[in-house]
Amino acid sequence: MTWRVQVLLGVVAGAVAACGPAGPIDDDAGVADPDGGFEPEPVLLVYENDPAPAAGDDLLFEWPDDTAPWRVVELDAVRSGDGVDIALTVDDDTESVLLLAQTTPNAFLIPVTVTGPGGEVYVTDTPPDDLLDADVTAARGFPAQLFSPARALVQRGTLSYLLPNTPDVLFAPGTYRARIGVFQAVGAEPVPASLPIRVAAVFKPKLAPGTPRTLHLTVTFQTPLLDAQSAPTDPMWAAAEQRVREVFGQAGIVVDDLVYQDLNMPAFDTVTLADETCDGADLSALFATTPAPARPTAQLFIVEAFSCTIGGFDVGPGIAGISGGIPAAWPLAANANGGVAVARSFFDDQPGQLGNIIAHEVSHALGLFHTQERSRPTQTDVFDIVSDTPEEEPAVLQNLMYFISNDFTDLTDGQAAVLRAHPLIQGP
Repeated sequence: MTWRVQVLLGVVAGAVAACGPAGPIDDDAGVADPDGGFEPEPVLLVYENDPAPAAGDDLLFEWPDDTAPWRVVELDAVRSGDGVDIALTVDDDTESVLLLAQTTPNAFLIPVTVTGPGGEVYVTDTPPDDLLDADVTAARGFPAQLFSPARALVQRGTLSYLLPNTPDVLFAPGTYRARIGVFQAVGAEPVPASLPIRVAAVFKPKLAPGTPRTLHLTVTFQTPLLDAQSAPTDPMWAAAEQRVREVFGQAGIVVDDLVYQDLNMPAFDTVTLADETCDGADLSALFATTPAPARPTAQLFIVEAFSCTIGGFDVGPGIAGISGGIPAAWPLAANANGGVAVARSFFDDQPGQLGNIIAHEVSHALGLFHTQERSRPTQTDVFDIVSDTPEEEPAVLQNLMYFISNDFTDLTDGQAAVLRAHPLIQGP
């Protein structure tokens, strides 16, 4: 049995095929720069054709000839204690909004609360009454947000949050309000921090009914056994690409012609992850190498292997792939949470799994959670936030987002709706 490292409530057992960010997986504490003098890069967002604007410029971008796939607005972030309050107005023509925030690289961000135009609670700071202390710790100190109707996760350095991230919440025109908190450390008792936060929103316009949906995918190779030249004729890769197209085809999404490129940085052949949490470290550096592409695209890195020490043992050889976030911080320019990485060597003995794992990880990066997470140490299940996702066997075993890897790749209508809502899923 091959396990995927849990995104939310961590379990580590035997060989692990990791997926998703570390998320609320343990109580690892990260400490931000204490002087508060950090200033994020002036431009958070890419895919505009004009030169990068200076800090303070209007960040409302449109592509030439009204072909912009989305509208980007930097939001007024009103400082309130150890966080900021924001408001954004959604009109009838908006399909979804992707909130993006940035602070110091080692600090943590999370939407503490999110409310809708009619007072609907999407994310609450009031946790359930029946939580165990172990579950609070496993949620990295944010159980209220974890169990909210529109789940929010804590992320390091850069935050991305998709609204709606489930079809089970109302997404209607009006003004939405959110409070984004920043923390020096997370765990059983998160430590707030007064650090700068910069926030932007990506507004995705509605597409006409029946409009084909497209996903652009850029594949960057950093392994001695597969590169941009050899991949198109490699049988394992050809089968994987076909499987990825089939999986997203279920959701009415066409994976456009892939763009192949080589990184040519051998230091990343084996990506060394942070001990115990299996995130950050080389992975963050790898994702930060992403150049600004010529078109909006999902970024997939194919490396040779991962290395991660848990309890004195290297579990890296059992890690198949990792997403930088749920969702990943696309479309931010080169950032530590902005990609998906998959280890080629993991599939030497199971080549048919490569396409499944790529589709699974990219789906995390577009906003899908596992069908369920298993709490450590209670071994209780925490299910996803899409109501039509199966919870019982055998149906749950056949879902693409089941937390144990297998040969099945089913998606529900609700999961497909979440994928289509992400701004990277565009019209033709």
